[in-house]
Amino acid sequence: HVQIMHLVDEVAIGVSFVYDACKDTLYVTGVHMDKSALLQQHELLLPGHAKECHCFDAFVSKVDDLRIGNLDEDLNRIKDRKRRNEELSASNMKGSDSPSSSSPVPVSTSSDSSASR
Repeated sequence: HVQIMHLVDEVAIGVSFVYDACKDTLYVTGVHMDKSALLQQHELLLPGHAKECHCFDAFVSKVDDLRIGNLDEDLNRIKDRKRRNEELSASNMKGSDSPSSSSPVPVSTSSDSSASR
């Protein structure tokens, strides 16, 4: 079975599933975005039905990219990297305050009178 789900205007997907009567459970078997592929599969299941078929008339989809899962994954990754950079920067700042780290050495220029002595 395929259930057509309208997500927003001009975006629909077909979610196919099977029902396991023994476990009284639905299992999702696919997510479909291509109407022509759905019609081909429909014709395989019901030969001759496609001539008068209106099962997918409402299926309109202009989906180029579908992501399933955490929609904020990229944003979370960026936040995590910023946090790590801040921690590393703080760690480096602490390390430069230690007595074993090298201090800047003053440089004399030729116009400095003490440099010629």
